[in-house]
Formats: sequence, C-alpha cells, structure tokens
Amino acid sequence: MEVARISAGYPGTTTSDRQAERPTARIEAAGQNGPAQGSVSTGTTAALGEILSRYDVTDITPTEFSEMVQELFEAGAITDKELQQLAAVRHDLEVDDMDPDDSLDLMEYYARKIKKVQSRREDTDGPDEQLGPLLGCLDWIEKFALVQSSPDTFGLDAMV
Repeated sequence: MEVARISAGYPGTTTSDRQAERPTARIEAAGQNGPAQGSVSTGTTAALGEILSRYDVTDITPTEFSEMVQELFEAGAITDKELQQLAAVRHDLEVDDMDPDDSLDLMEYYARKIKKVQSRREDTDGPDEQLGPLLGCLDWIEKFALVQSSPDTFGLDAMV
C-alpha cells in the first residue's frame, strides 16, 4: 500500500473541481480494467461497493481512510484527480495532529471544521477560501457514508 501517495501532491479542492470530478462521473466512465468511454462496469461497481462495505467513515482511523482510498484508486473506482481530492482529508487530519491510529467520525469532524470556518467568516464579513475545500471533503465523506449505510441497495443513484 502506498499511503504516501495519498498525501503527496495535495493541491486543495475548489468548488469547480468538486463539480467537475464527482464520483458518479468516474463510476459512469469506469471499465473493469480502467477508464472506458462507455457505461458502468459491473466489476467496478461491485469493487466499489465491496471496498466501501469494509469501512465506516463514522468510525475510521486516518490510516484506514488512506487504505480505503488507495484501494478505491487501485480498483479504478476513482481517478488520479479524485485521489488528490481525497488526499485533502488525510492532509486535514495531519494538520490537526490527529493520531493515525485513533478512530474518529469524519462526518462530525468536517461538520465541526465547517461550522468553525463559517462562524469566523461571519465575524469578518469576507469570503473564506477554506470553506470550498472543506465542503468538498464533506461531500465525499457523505457519499461514502451513504453507500456504507445501505450496501445492499448500492447503485449509481446512491452516489448522485
């Protein structure tokens, strides 16, 4: 496993990046052996569901999160760009000095971070460039949680 690759090259995530590179776009373009121009690959969808079913983003360590993301990438379920976007989660955890082996609820973690940024933003009446990347990370975590909460009904509609 290449955990270093997850946090390498972290470029940040912008709102336009989030809109352009949604997980469903990758799933729709994925083939069993990598990117394809056609429809959803049953193999890729099955791999995505199987990988996500082994993790719980509401009770996960930073190390486990890195492993999950690496598995998704190796299975062809996410692109290089999406890998970099998801590296933002690990980057945030490292910046906040989270122990790599301590379990946490990533949904709660990002809800707190967003609330903090929003309250600071209200105090200054100016835009905060941190909000977009945080919302992008929360968007990914929510999608993963949705699939994990109902793996039997997992399908493309769950990722929209």
